[in-house]
Amino acid sequence: MKPKKATLSTLPLLAAAGLLLVAATPLAAAARSRPIVPAPRGFTAHLTCDGGGCPEITRGGSTRWVLADFGARYEIVVGNPSDLWVEAVVTVDGRNILDGYRASTRSRGYLVPPHDTITIEGWRTSSQDVAAFRFTSRGDSYAGRVGDTRDLGVIKVEFFPESAPRRQWIPEEPVPWDLESDGARHDHAGKSAGEAAAPRASADSRCASARCLGVDGGQNLGTQFGESRWSPVTERDFTRASSRPAQVTTIRYDDRAGLA
Repeated sequence: MKPKKATLSTLPLLAAAGLLLVAATPLAAAARSRPIVPAPRGFTAHLTCDGGGCPEITRGGSTRWVLADFGARYEIVVGNPSDLWVEAVVTVDGRNILDGYRASTRSRGYLVPPHDTITIEGWRTSSQDVAAFRFTSRGDSYAGRVGDTRDLGVIKVEFFPESAPRRQWIPEEPVPWDLESDGARHDHAGKSAGEAAAPRASADSRCASARCLGVDGGQNLGTQFGESRWSPVTERDFTRASSRPAQVTTIRYDDRAGLA
């Protein structure tokens, strides 16, 4: 069964199987013409290993801990339960999977349709192919080969919902001033203030650096720039509702000794 074509954002290293790339639209322009609405939450991200589930270790906190098997190929499955398109910006071992650079505020990602999931198979090398994700030694990992293992063993997914569609204003019949009570006017004002209060991700939920997660130099495994796999993508215009991610999901992995 062929993977569905994906959508992602435009940058040096493209996107993965069955996904969409994002062609960024300036956020400032969107902010002037879009209503502020509460950001959706509940997005999901997990790994599959060699076509099946990856064993996980239960620990406290929101981070998922995966017991990695040296040489196993893994994929990242991202889910969007909301009514909006969402951009998933994914970093593996501190490197953006589309362009291979260190993660930054300019990093782009894959687009996930409303109420759908996508499967990311590897590092983007072209609009048609990726290099498979495989668990490997520190030195053989992509991060190790470029000389930056600060975030080895850390997979992070940042979720940026799309800006809401332009609100259509429909004029209503005028209401005589003496028929509208003060209470009704206060209700209207309270509703507008509530709509303007968009939730912000906490500092803890955004923390995924090696230092913040308590990663030491004992990390044993990293992710390899593996064999080429066919994984076509297309592009689509996309405007983030906010420069801050609505949610950040962190997955840590290592072998049994490294997680002990």
